[in-house]
Amino acid sequence: MISGDYKERKRRTRSGKTVTDRIVVSRTGTEYMIGPELGRGGVAAVFRARRCSDQKEFAFKEFEPSPENRRVHRCIKKNIEDLIRRPLTDDDGKSFLESFIRPLDLVDLPASGGFGYIMELVDTDKYIQVIKLRHDDVFPEADILCKACINIAHFFKRVHFRGVCYKDISYNNVFINPRTGDVRIIDCDNISVQSVKTIFGTEGFAAPEIYVTETPDTYSDYFSMACLFYFILVGGNPLDGKKTRDYLMKNNLDIHDARAVIYGSDALFAFDPRDHSNEIRNLKDPLTPYRYEAQVICWENLPAAVKKGFIQTFSTGLKNENKHMRVKDTDWIRIFEGVAASDLVRCSCGRMNFGDRAKHRICIFCGKKLSLIKDRPKPAPVPAPVQGPVPNELTTVTFLARRDIAPTRLNITAKRKALMAGRQVYPGLNEGWMKIQYNSRVNSLAAVNMSGSDWIVTDNGIKKNCGPGGRVILKKGMIITVFRRRLQLTVEDIR
Repeated sequence: MISGDYKERKRRTRSGKTVTDRIVVSRTGTEYMIGPELGRGGVAAVFRARRCSDQKEFAFKEFEPSPENRRVHRCIKKNIEDLIRRPLTDDDGKSFLESFIRPLDLVDLPASGGFGYIMELVDTDKYIQVIKLRHDDVFPEADILCKACINIAHFFKRVHFRGVCYKDISYNNVFINPRTGDVRIIDCDNISVQSVKTIFGTEGFAAPEIYVTETPDTYSDYFSMACLFYFILVGGNPLDGKKTRDYLMKNNLDIHDARAVIYGSDALFAFDPRDHSNEIRNLKDPLTPYRYEAQVICWENLPAAVKKGFIQTFSTGLKNENKHMRVKDTDWIRIFEGVAASDLVRCSCGRMNFGDRAKHRICIFCGKKLSLIKDRPKPAPVPAPVQGPVPNELTTVTFLARRDIAPTRLNITAKRKALMAGRQVYPGLNEGWMKIQYNSRVNSLAAVNMSGSDWIVTDNGIKKNCGPGGRVILKKGMIITVFRRRLQLTVEDIR
């Protein structure tokens, strides 16, 4: 910070020493005392800050002006203003998303021409940065890893449902509580619509198409999120293998100079089931001999559903033309919930591991042999209620959804779970904004507004509002604008 961006205020410490504090004033008129630097990146620096009124600690991120970053800074400032005005919320559409370290207050720095913002301070006594997770003696048990991955996927589900993308998912921006699986995600100032370029991304996490188009979108977020899960569970980069190392050594290049090739045009998954040229099995690193061996062991210990998700993202969905095949945030939630429910086994040492039904695995904490996973007995089927058929019963409505973050079409189908007398509520589309109700008395399907915003319903060219809690009787061809310019549903079919 340069002189003129802050006020100087002298105070006497308990020891009798006189110190000069740097004070910045936010747009809301709140004074913050700027403390020591916590970290620095390519376009900004982060400082510890203390609110003068109650001495509560925060973090202050300052964007230093430069001619080459002027356009990016304008975009970031607009993103911050939008996130302060409309913070990310949880599924209920009301409470703040706990994992989101959100901007709280904007600070203008007129003397330097820069700006900054105040945000919450991550408690580093409880939360560990993902990049440091394997370097400390705190690596979480398997059930905690599942919780952490579910929480990370839930955060990005809420980001994408908002109609925006994160653009720079990496191990630098995510903190995990190794005891609970809670997460805190920082550097949210890049969150914006896909057409706005604010940052390239992190090498090894950016999707291959980014090295060509440089335009991140939801699908590039899906790729980066899978890279993050891979690092947490396997401990390496999914595109780092024999082919990658041979290219670097043959051309005498470092990773930064070769990134457009090894992570872009020639990217290949280290465990690709069809092309083994980038395989890491039996690969040795002269500097860290057990680097790849440890990754292979972790990969082999993963549940089949998780492996399948990685192969679908890094192999089937690797190229730009197939990026729609990448595993989505909602699918990762389902995968890790399934693993937590049926693919874990506790060792005699008391620690939880990923288990197996066919072979005995080794506990990663104590080295003892783990017991096999036993399938839980299936519950006895519940007999369906006896009742006569309901004539002309509506059971399905198909929406054609258009989202500005995904130009492709998305069909959403909601069905009743069972034939029941009276009204049956199906909580299928339960992302906190809609539910479908069936009324057998009038043989109709209705969409209920569970969000905190008004919908715009267009029926035969006539527009009307549907407020929170309101109900819309669905008709074929009806258009429901859930979030303006972000999500539009067209009733395509009712059966």
